[in-house]
Amino acid sequence: MQAARRAAPAARRFIATGDAAAASGLSLQRARPWLNGDGPAGSDSSNQASDHAVALGDLFAGKRVAVFGVPAPFTGTCTEQHVPGYAALAGDFEAKGVDVVCFSVACPYAMRGWQQAMGVDETAMTFLADDLGAVTAAWGVAKDYSGTSLGPRSERFSMLVDDGTVKAFTIVDDAAADAAWLLSKC
Repeated sequence: MQAARRAAPAARRFIATGDAAAASGLSLQRARPWLNGDGPAGSDSSNQASDHAVALGDLFAGKRVAVFGVPAPFTGTCTEQHVPGYAALAGDFEAKGVDVVCFSVACPYAMRGWQQAMGVDETAMTFLADDLGAVTAAWGVAKDYSGTSLGPRSERFSMLVDDGTVKAFTIVDDAAADAAWLLSKC
């Protein structure tokens, strides 16, 4: 089944095939549980963002990575169609030497809870949060979902990155078919 694709609007500039995916100085946050110390919320040093940052350069250097972006954790299409497609094909991506990353503008704690709620094995798929939306902006995939009470988020997209260079990119219309489409690009 071929995933439905749509052309990017002329006024927007999305990251594209041939572009460098690793913008200098940008990082994402590893999904993780909230650990609360005895002090004010968030004072536990294990919650420090700098300790859980994944620099884009490190994420992509010398690796093949399938990245798929979703608007928000715990939402219908993301939970019922997009992530399950990748979870089902995680072994196929691994067999091709490709790491799978689920990406969203969210906090790392929600991403961790969502990953666990869906029962996704963290060794099969990495969940990363763009907590400030900086990576989303750099890749040109920011979208305003204020009309649905989500606010600024990421467009639904997927891309294959090989050693830091985008080899395939698309804005996703058919979330259920996206993983199979991206696997075909590996």
